[in-house]
Amino acid sequence: MTPYSETKGKPFIDWNARLKTPKNQITEEMWKEWEADAAGWITCACGNLCDALPRDRDGEPTDQFLADFGNEFFFAIQEKNLREARKTLSKIEARSTELLKEMGVI
Repeated sequence: MTPYSETKGKPFIDWNARLKTPKNQITEEMWKEWEADAAGWITCACGNLCDALPRDRDGEPTDQFLADFGNEFFFAIQEKNLREARKTLSKIEARSTELLKEMGVI
């Protein structure tokens, strides 16, 4: 499965690895970069999902639960809340797996 971000010429971002960084090791520059990445549908946690998931022309998932989780993820990053970001990323991954199973992709 190809990440959506790569189909749009953007690199895959390993959000799981980023979110394992101890908070005291995250610089202000890193937070700014993460926030910028989380702000765009192509590079946010949803952008790393399979390109088979239905999206609108801006890259937002058409599944409302998944889109809501993407927004929650952005706000958690914006608030520098690693715990909430990790929890939301898990929700994003679980929902995308559920959708891909329903679609017969996995």
